Amino acid sequence: HRKIEINTLSINGLSVNLIQHSAKDNNWTFVVESKGTESKYQTSEIHVNPKDHSQAKVQDVQNIQGSAPMGISVDNLAIQNAQINFEGITPDQTWSITKLDFKGSQLALNQAFPVILNLIFTKPASQAQPLIINLQAQANIKITQDRFDLENLNAQINHSNLTGHMVVQDFNAP
Repeated sequence: HRKIEINTLSINGLSVNLIQHSAKDNNWTFVVESKGTESKYQTSEIHVNPKDHSQAKVQDVQNIQGSAPMGISVDNLAIQNAQINFEGITPDQTWSITKLDFKGSQLALNQAFPVILNLIFTKPASQAQPLIINLQAQANIKITQDRFDLENLNAQINHSNLTGHMVVQDFNAP
């Protein structure tokens, strides 16, 4: 098994442009050609920053048609001053996240880990004010359940306080 181990990963100034050309065509689905055949890869299991690397079971990419595991382990993750732009099929599906700052440690799938996230969300086709979001929580990513939980949530959205638990589910829904 191949594995990448990183103590600290810091990214400053990341800019991601996602484009949805049609319901089935976008610029973030990857196809890898191998020996004259195409193989799609999917995320299957990611354990980031386990305390004991020797006991880690890490597989973050697996070939759907066979087994080509690739692992990654990251002790600390910091993303600063990032921007994500999404261009939808229609203008009303287009949005941007700017001034994104993220800090996480002890990241692992199916295990809560602390996160701090600050961002501004805008939707150009909307007349609504941008959402300014600042939150701290225990995140829990459950890929096999297509679910993302935020536990012990303490957030501020446009100067309104939000506390409790939040679940984001069905990532692949249109």
